Amino acid sequence: MIGDFQLHQTILRRYYKHKEILTEPYFIDISNRFKSYCSDKGYSKVTTDHYVKRSARFMDYLVSQKVTECKEISLELIHAYIKTLAGYTYKTVEQIICSLRVFFRFLLETGEVQTDFAAKTPMVQARKQTRIPSVWTADELKKLIAAIDRGSPKGKRDYACVFR
Repeated sequence: MIGDFQLHQTILRRYYKHKEILTEPYFIDISNRFKSYCSDKGYSKVTTDHYVKRSARFMDYLVSQKVTECKEISLELIHAYIKTLAGYTYKTVEQIICSLRVFFRFLLETGEVQTDFAAKTPMVQARKQTRIPSVWTADELKKLIAAIDRGSPKGKRDYACVFR
């Protein structure tokens, strides 16, 4: 927690004891309106609940940063929030950013913000296929590849597995 505070100047709540994340009336109203917006768009209940929960966590972060209205949201603040997601899996971060984009579209359409943050929110830089860095040297890899007998069916299979 101390490390998070040093990095993000806030105590990040990873686990919420109470179901109600928001306590500020302004943000509670925004959240309720966002829920109606998602329902009106035809999103499923599960999707709507997910979007509302993720936006509530973002708004909780805003409160921790002394932001009192959505008009105060900036791209720098959004980037700072995304940095707090370090440690989550690629897929989780991707889902959170997707949720935030929907929330930012809602804010723009309702006039809460004047900037299209949905279009300016960065994509996740990692790829699903990102590999674990190798601890083997180039010479060790060359020796491994040279040891595979590509003349036999097993060797061909092993070679294919290495370069899959």
